[in-house]
Amino acid sequence: MSRLGKNDFSIRALHAIGIVSFVRYCARSGVSNPAIDEFVDHMWRLCHSSSLPDWDKAASHLKITGLGDPLPSEIVTQYPTQSTPLSEAVEWLREISATQMYGAYQPRESLSCLNELMRVTGAILTDEEIQAFGFSTPNKDGWGACVKEPLLNRWKAIAES
Repeated sequence: MSRLGKNDFSIRALHAIGIVSFVRYCARSGVSNPAIDEFVDHMWRLCHSSSLPDWDKAASHLKITGLGDPLPSEIVTQYPTQSTPLSEAVEWLREISATQMYGAYQPRESLSCLNELMRVTGAILTDEEIQAFGFSTPNKDGWGACVKEPLLNRWKAIAES
């Protein structure tokens, strides 16, 4: 975690590291569901969204929003022993960006949420993997530039590895 302690990463990069942690947790735990896939796809869209409020609003149509609502009953039924950590992971992932969406940039907030997500998911990323996220650096508001497709694809490949 100490490798993530600096302000070298944009909010988009921290969010993407969170997605990697979540995707790997689901794969390791054998958790798979279309609502989870839809949530993950939407989380990736933040990395290249040019309108953060529009991205945030679009999440309200998902079965899983990560904003404290219960997981869909079919997921709880299908994965009863995973439902609590899964619910926590979903919320921590969403909070990485949500804490920064409409207020002043406070990098410690996003980093704290990411650290909690990594604790819940037991995520471990190598130094080489962490470095891939350093290409998205914070600007004045912390978000950094929209992530271009080649870098986003690299991040997605890390999630699937």
